[in-house]
Amino acid sequence: MATPSKLAVIVENKTFGVEIECFVPKAAWGDKPLNNYHTGLERARLYGTLLNIPGATDWRAEKDGSLSITRVGEWVAVEIISPILKGKDGVAQLKAVCEWLNNMGAVVNPKCGLHVTIGIDRSEKAKKHAMQIVSKYEPCLYAITGTKSRENGVYSYPTASKIARMLSGDRVTADKYDAFNMSKMPYGCVEFRYFAGTTNVNKILGYVALCVGMVARAEEVSSVRSFAVDSCPIKGTDGMLKKYRKAMATLLDKEDLRKVGGELNRLAAKYAAAV
Repeated sequence: MATPSKLAVIVENKTFGVEIECFVPKAAWGDKPLNNYHTGLERARLYGTLLNIPGATDWRAEKDGSLSITRVGEWVAVEIISPILKGKDGVAQLKAVCEWLNNMGAVVNPKCGLHVTIGIDRSEKAKKHAMQIVSKYEPCLYAITGTKSRENGVYSYPTASKIARMLSGDRVTADKYDAFNMSKMPYGCVEFRYFAGTTNVNKILGYVALCVGMVARAEEVSSVRSFAVDSCPIKGTDGMLKKYRKAMATLLDKEDLRKVGGELNRLAAKYAAAV
């Protein structure tokens, strides 16, 4: 058996988590536990308010005041929050939760977001490399949402210019609503807030695998060479996916990788056509 590459080892051991903002029909939600905002995993365990999802463990639902929808009485606004996940088991849990939500008829609207948190080495090198990589690909990360609402919203501010100032030595404060949320770096993680809300499993797997790949690459390399990203959303996204295909393939099986690639390229084309 071939020895796995350094990148593959990093990807296999990289932790990740998601927050899925969505609406579930009130009749389908029933009496499922809905925690207050920022209840946290440990308190949800203590209160016995974790969700019972086949194939997924330690997931919880919390209220989110940023979500609104017409016909309020017919829907429950929820943020579905994962525990810390890793590797193939984490992917399997993501699939199980998406199936569970879709079976209940969950929907999203432009108010919803999909947040991906990735564990990162606390070394200054890894942090710097992640900032360099993500800032370069920021237009493509917005493009694979398929909509321009995220970059024009208030919960996912474009971050590339802020990163450029940080890397030049300016004293700039990271904000929790930056699209690339670096405020969690001292705690060993970063949050990608670029993505529009979705319960589509191919989108979610693609976003997670790509973010894992970017952070893994930041930790793997000794330096990040200067590189250009095509300004065309379609070409830029295609180049980004090719660049991180090996990392994504470590996390996803061949069929999932095929579906994810097709979906993210489709979204980039939709984004390019949007006014």
